[in-house]
Amino acid sequence: MKDVAADLQVCSVTGMPRAFRRSPRLAEYDYRGPLNAFLTFVTRGRRPIFEDATLAQIALDHLNATAAKFEAEVLSYCIMPDHMHLLVFIDERASMKEFVRRFKQTSGFALKKELGVEAWQISYYDRVLRKEEAAEDVALYIWNNPVVTGTVDAIQDYGVDLGSVCLDGTWQT
Repeated sequence: MKDVAADLQVCSVTGMPRAFRRSPRLAEYDYRGPLNAFLTFVTRGRRPIFEDATLAQIALDHLNATAAKFEAEVLSYCIMPDHMHLLVFIDERASMKEFVRRFKQTSGFALKKELGVEAWQISYYDRVLRKEEAAEDVALYIWNNPVVTGTVDAIQDYGVDLGSVCLDGTWQT
């Protein structure tokens, strides 16, 4: 049986015990490139902050700046009202965890200046693609997110830049 006390810590404000959140990242994996990573970031409380195009652009600007700093290649992305999907290539000189930390920190700071409250939920979802997995399949999943959720009827109807799009086997911007 699991020792529940091992997952509790004491809150510094109230002095009451609280559950300790474990990192969903694998402890034995360093998340250094080269790798393709499918990432999802969710807004705090799933607030639809990206319905505001200005806030979506702030997130996108920080994504591009972070990609430039880490020499990462953003293969696809989709900014939905309350979350963001991203497929990124990280080379051997960089760490996915550091890439994410930098993006969420800088974009979160800029978004909080506009919103007055925290923008991002703690942590994020990640899936490192295996070498045999096609990045194009994940990119199409990302781009189809607005259709699957019923936000639009067709991918072309989505009024947000989706990055490079693979249509009919060819990559287009």
